[in-house]
Amino acid sequence: MACLRCHTDKQGPFVFEHGSSLVEGCTTCHDPHGSPNRRQLIFQSTADLCHSCHATVPGFHIRFRPDTQCTNCHSAIHASNLSPYFLK
Repeated sequence: MACLRCHTDKQGPFVFEHGSSLVEGCTTCHDPHGSPNRRQLIFQSTADLCHSCHATVPGFHIRFRPDTQCTNCHSAIHASNLSPYFLK
């Protein structure tokens, strides 16, 4: 993957890897050819991006507002060696 030549910190192997990056690659979430969104994401809202694949979430997530940033808790979103849920 061309992205990993520069972004080597995102390259595994990791114990827990984000499945979409393994199967579909970086462009599942990122538009490397000029997205107007922060970090070249395909959605303006991080929550919208996450929910585009993760339509169902655990019941306790109901307390969060639609504008809550998933990455506040799921900070290691690309991969983790510690948490299968990519938590801090």
